[in-house]
Amino acid sequence: MNKVFINKETDMVEQILEIREGEIIPDDYFPNCYAIEDMEGNINAYNLKYNKETKEFEVVEGLPAKEAGRVIKQPTLKDFQELKNENENLKVRLEKLEQLLNVR
Repeated sequence: MNKVFINKETDMVEQILEIREGEIIPDDYFPNCYAIEDMEGNINAYNLKYNKETKEFEVVEGLPAKEAGRVIKQPTLKDFQELKNENENLKVRLEKLEQLLNVR
């Protein structure tokens, strides 16, 4: 099963995420999109526009079906804490190196 995220302004497919068994991805995962569940996993292209009236996807001519893209993970509190700890460790190392340089 896929969860397809559609841009709220353009109704174009913006993200297609595969949902594994037991995995939950909220419909508001991308704030500028609304979600459609693709139970059969048929949606696999980004040149599709969602028609809200017919509840079907339409191909938009002139757009590539697939783009090489990447999803950038939003940093979490844990990520910030790890960076803060790494920064503190680097400060300690820098101070030690400066002390060694000042000895000579």
